[in-house]
Amino acid sequence: MTAEEHFEASSVAGTAKTSPTTLRRRLLLLVLIALLPAFGFILYSSFEQRREAAENMHQSARHRIQAFAADQQGLIENTHKQLLSLARMPMVRSADAVDMCNQTFSLLLQALPQYTNLGVANLNGDLRCSAVPLAGPINVADRKYFREAIQTQGFVVGDFLIGRVTGKPAVTAAYPLFGEYGDITGIVFISINPIAAIQESIARIPLPEGSALFVVDDQGVLLARDPDPELWVGKSLRDAPLIREILSRQGSGSVEAPGVDGIARLNVFEPFFLGANRRAYISTGTPLTVIYANANSQFQRNLFLMIAMTVIALAIAWLSGTVLVLRPTRALIAATQTLGRGNLQARTQLHHSNDEFGQLAMSFDEMAASLDQRDQKLRNAEIEIRTLNADLEQRVLDRTAQLNAANKELEAFSYSVSHDLRTPLRSIEGFSQVLLDDNSDRLDAESLGYLQRIRAATQRMGQLIDDLLNLAHITRTPMQYEIVNISALAEDIATEFRALEPTRSVQIDIQSDLIAQGDPTLLRALLENLLGNAWKFTGKTEAAQIELGRAVQTKTEQTFFIRDNGAGFDMTYVGSLFGAFQRLHNSSEFSGTGIGLATAQRIVSRHGGRIYGEGAVGKGAVFYFALPLNGHNKSTPLSQGV
Repeated sequence: MTAEEHFEASSVAGTAKTSPTTLRRRLLLLVLIALLPAFGFILYSSFEQRREAAENMHQSARHRIQAFAADQQGLIENTHKQLLSLARMPMVRSADAVDMCNQTFSLLLQALPQYTNLGVANLNGDLRCSAVPLAGPINVADRKYFREAIQTQGFVVGDFLIGRVTGKPAVTAAYPLFGEYGDITGIVFISINPIAAIQESIARIPLPEGSALFVVDDQGVLLARDPDPELWVGKSLRDAPLIREILSRQGSGSVEAPGVDGIARLNVFEPFFLGANRRAYISTGTPLTVIYANANSQFQRNLFLMIAMTVIALAIAWLSGTVLVLRPTRALIAATQTLGRGNLQARTQLHHSNDEFGQLAMSFDEMAASLDQRDQKLRNAEIEIRTLNADLEQRVLDRTAQLNAANKELEAFSYSVSHDLRTPLRSIEGFSQVLLDDNSDRLDAESLGYLQRIRAATQRMGQLIDDLLNLAHITRTPMQYEIVNISALAEDIATEFRALEPTRSVQIDIQSDLIAQGDPTLLRALLENLLGNAWKFTGKTEAAQIELGRAVQTKTEQTFFIRDNGAGFDMTYVGSLFGAFQRLHNSSEFSGTGIGLATAQRIVSRHGGRIYGEGAVGKGAVFYFALPLNGHNKSTPLSQGV
């Protein structure tokens, strides 16, 4: 059986095995789809009931919270009036009536339980009058309410704090004291007990079961809360989702969100002003379970009735589907199973009527006949493919043999050219040297210059031949994988450079313990070329610097870099960096044959890595080369070598 025939037969067989179950499921699914509008109506009704419940609760909460806001606003306004009255009292303005001021403030505090303290502070912040006796000198110059009252010369309300005299939580309101000539001589203040204030309001306007009410200032500090004020009052909850949402609205509104205690509620909030300079928010939240209790109960009853109706409808569909659909389907399945076993003569034996099953039977029978014809064609095609594969394998073997022969011929040609070129070069160099030695006194300056240029050209040609041989050698040398200490190799090469040019001052920074896996000879040649380039192109740079280190390491490879601050290069020509004989600088500026980077690229490629460079003219260059962590899996892992 061909691959295509096997696939088609398997598909048909798979369909045959699952058809009865699939059809029955589809019948039941149709019933469910027919009942979807009823389910949708139940959901819509439940949604409307929940929306109405939420709207009613929202209106109720809005009335409560407006009453709370009015209470708190009234408390602030009364406190403002109290401060205005106190600021006009002679015993408050005079620094000599301390005892009378203390006694008067103490009596006022007993009559006003919503306050925790009343007092007067001098212009330097020292308290000179307090309703609560002072245990020692107290200074409030660092308090925000003190500074703002002095600066604004008006009524202010400060942040939530713990009183230094009372040790109790409080929000302090203050008003400046003016001298005879209109100058500020100090402040008079009243500390408000936020817990007592809100408890007094709650006593007049009770909350629904499970509800929570809190007051938060515009900095996110909780000024009051019911219930559990001792757990939350005074804490900064600016990052809590509910508090953040309230502060972002900058006005009244509502939001469904968990409170600071984690209970999901419908929270309604209203702003009020703590004087001209501050704003606070009062919020009341009712648990969603309380709001939606009736709607949820009604939804559960309706859903139970709908499920019961659905079960009955599915039972009817199950029985009728067996008679009207599944019996002809089984006949089709039997035919598909026969076809799936490879018998392309299988037919449905059903009448090709105009109904759906008749049309399906006709389509199946025609398909089986078509498959029988295609099977025959696929068998002239399979034989042809096998013949082509055999011919392709032979061509690959022939091409491989040709490539091996070409490589051997190229190697012989390289050595032959090297030998044939070196002989005339040696003659040219030797005879030109004889001319210089024997006839330098008889030649004019121009002739001597010509001889020097001849000798320089022959020397460059000799270097070029050596570089070509090295490049060919690198290409064909067998690889010997070992654990190689890159740092040690670089240190040896740097020592050699310094010995060759002892007069140069170059700072060479080599990262310690750089380890790679590869051929040690080739990796040394790689470093010699890259470090040699950096050494050469920093030759005209003051305070020359060369750096070798590891740039990055992944699970499969590690990337090293060699950076210098030398001549650099134009990134426009970066595509020519690693081509043989490609030079981006004039030979009169920097010597070389243009083989070094080509050699480096060959070495990195033979290790299965990659190399690339970056630079800018006059700003130096950096070359990156990436080597596989485990070479070509021909030696021990790096972790064992280290």
